[in-house]
Amino acid sequence: MADFRSFRYRLEELGLRTLVGGLRPLSLDASSDLGAKLLSCLGPLAGRPSQVALNNLRRVFPEDEARRLLPAVWANLGRVVFEYPHLRRLADDPDRIQIAGKENFERVKSLGKGGVFVAAHLGNWELFPLVMDRLGGHILLLYRAPNNPYVRELVQQLRPRNGVTYIAKSHVGMRDVMRHLSKGGYIGFLTDHRYSDTLPVDLLGGQARIAHTAALLARRFGAPIICTRMERTGGAHFCATMARPIEPQKGDATHDVLQILTQQIASQFEVWIKERPDQWFWMQKLWSMGDNP
Repeated sequence: MADFRSFRYRLEELGLRTLVGGLRPLSLDASSDLGAKLLSCLGPLAGRPSQVALNNLRRVFPEDEARRLLPAVWANLGRVVFEYPHLRRLADDPDRIQIAGKENFERVKSLGKGGVFVAAHLGNWELFPLVMDRLGGHILLLYRAPNNPYVRELVQQLRPRNGVTYIAKSHVGMRDVMRHLSKGGYIGFLTDHRYSDTLPVDLLGGQARIAHTAALLARRFGAPIICTRMERTGGAHFCATMARPIEPQKGDATHDVLQILTQQIASQFEVWIKERPDQWFWMQKLWSMGDNP
């Protein structure tokens, strides 16, 4: 079994390296457009992931609109994947990313308590470190590492390096995050994953179980929470938005406090998802079984 897993891991690595090698000679725009065209056609045929996405879209939109949006959702995901080999080029082209809400970042800096930056799978969520680097900040990003160690290494090689330190989710990683935040540093992570042992919050017409880690850390250290998004404004061009910070008082992280803070995060993401539903990763089962359409 171990030998088969190792073979599968190597095969996955070979496939990814072949894709990256084939895309690197292309321009950023050509690569992004190719990803959109391929996945807008092939993604809707992807069986279970596509059905999950369609069911989730039906939660918010009429049937015709949900089916119209499905290829666009896959197109955005195709762009994200095919932009990976060019992330360093994006870092060298500041005109690709506009920034909205700089005053909110300045507010966070003025508080001197660090900051908990949270994002959802919107637009191209890999680009936020580039924004922090341009604003003169450095962020420690907690990420969910792929099971395949060879793919994990390759993905990390492709990600932006300026303005960011990546920490894989683990008990050790969480200690590093807490230590960094306690010293007034900035931390960040994607928070729209499903966690079965978290408190449910209202999201898009149902009870979703998303991580309350941001609320827990913010309450423990008295650090502000900043919701962020990397909206795709057209092709491989983006607008980074930093919302007005949520500023909890330092204190005990009771269930009521965690639920209120996590609900504030979910409510902000809901606004952004409804504004650009084609740019969210709908292929997740975030809701309780009884809430599934």
